[in-house]
Amino acid sequence: PITFADLLQKPPEDKPIVILLDEADKLVPYDFDNQWRLFSWLRGFANSGRGQIILSGERTLRRALRNS
Repeated sequence: PITFADLLQKPPEDKPIVILLDEADKLVPYDFDNQWRLFSWLRGFANSGRGQIILSGERTLRRALRNS
């Protein structure tokens, strides 16, 4: 893949990938305003077994994770 979007749309099929997102707190307000499109995709990707997602953040991310 050339871009991160390419990777998300067509991840490799021959091996799982791990996506590390540091400072994920900064994504929460943006994704909340966009109906959780990114985090919903990340959850679906992780649940598919094609890879793992590791998020690093602080208070904003923790509050968002507690909100169903």
